[in-house]
Amino acid sequence: MQEVKIYLTINSKGEIILPLMRDLANHTVEVIIIDKSAETPNSSFNAFKNKWAGFLKEEMDDVRDSRIDYLLDKHK
Repeated sequence: MQEVKIYLTINSKGEIILPLMRDLANHTVEVIIIDKSAETPNSSFNAFKNKWAGFLKEEMDDVRDSRIDYLLDKHK
């Protein structure tokens, strides 16, 4: 199974123009549309903490130290 990831912009008419892919001619494909403009950067502390939750040590009060310890262990 071939996978292709393409980033496109839908034009003002609501049309999606795909590049020509002759190797997929007459194939059934699945198309998933994800609105990237709706995503916001994780700038809050809680979003950061949730992202790194698997790496942070809960007994430590200082999140910065925990992240530094993780990175130091990772790059030994």
